[in-house]
Amino acid sequence: MSARLCSFETLPAVFTSEECDRIRELGKSLDLKNATTHDDKAGVNLAAMKRNCEVHFVKPAHEGWQWVFARINEHAHGLNGKRWGFDVKDIEDIQYTSYGFGEFYASHFDNGSTMTEHRKLSISVQLSPPKEYVGGALRFWSMNDTQAAGKEQGSMTCFPAYLMHVAKPVWWGRREVLVTWMHGESRLR
Repeated sequence: MSARLCSFETLPAVFTSEECDRIRELGKSLDLKNATTHDDKAGVNLAAMKRNCEVHFVKPAHEGWQWVFARINEHAHGLNGKRWGFDVKDIEDIQYTSYGFGEFYASHFDNGSTMTEHRKLSISVQLSPPKEYVGGALRFWSMNDTQAAGKEQGSMTCFPAYLMHVAKPVWWGRREVLVTWMHGESRLR
């Protein structure tokens, strides 16, 4: 497998800081719940030792969010065409994710269960400015190395859904991100 297929890329300033603040205001109206993980046998299973954060899934028709979906789709399709060339559709629902003190998501793949096997490209948009929290790095295991995505507010990191990654614990403040995925008709082989 080539290094290109086992890597991530971060696009800076996909959203301005003002737009990130606007999205965070939209996020305040969401009913955040404790996050769960997928488990093939049980459907959905809360795994506190694997994932500890709050989330809410936003649908494309959710009032006020259409421009966010359009912007992410525009940049993700462009980067996918330039970098990976996966056969993908528009993004799934957006997961508004909030990590507070000690919250994290342990090492995982985004297409590791029958419910998620059609995911091809994972996307993370940084909403919080880096000065608002300590820790919380998005790290990747790639070609026997670990690397961290940038923390710049408004940046968007894309990577193949089969790339192992982790959201490290936040030690101070709050990290807010948008997470979503592009999928295709068939799973990656």
